[in-house]
Amino acid sequence: MGISKLPIEIFGIDLAEHQINMCKERFKNQLNVHISKWNALNLPRFWTKRFDFVICLGATAGNWDEKTRFGILKEMKRVIKKDGKILISAYSENAREAQLEWYMKNDLKIIQDKISSVSLEGGITSLRFSKDTLKNLAKKVELEIVIEKLSPIAYMAIFTCKTGFF
Repeated sequence: MGISKLPIEIFGIDLAEHQINMCKERFKNQLNVHISKWNALNLPRFWTKRFDFVICLGATAGNWDEKTRFGILKEMKRVIKKDGKILISAYSENAREAQLEWYMKNDLKIIQDKISSVSLEGGITSLRFSKDTLKNLAKKVELEIVIEKLSPIAYMAIFTCKTGFF
């Protein structure tokens, strides 16, 4: 079954114009898919309590600094319905070798390699998360969390909002 046959509306956001254009082209015939440019720190006010799920895949969450990560998670919490879910995939604390291999293979210059992160030329830092780090993040924004192991190097953090937005 294609996405267009699903009885749901799908909204995708990004700040990168090339990502938006790529997605718009990919989903151009899918009337239930809406792609737009939004800053995840400042989502539309009319999206408050609108979504059953908010999903952030890839290692994106590990590229945000702490203030941004907290702000985006607060916005995600605001836009999900009560009992809605926020799904975030993240590198686990076991991802170091895979990260380094991927960055080197893609000719990205590694500036610093720490126990819990890798910093790249251009100001990008990619974090690796422990279960405790994810649990502390959930606690900070007053969300419940279940952590699933996706692979030997990745977690899926499933945050649930039981009290509505704050």
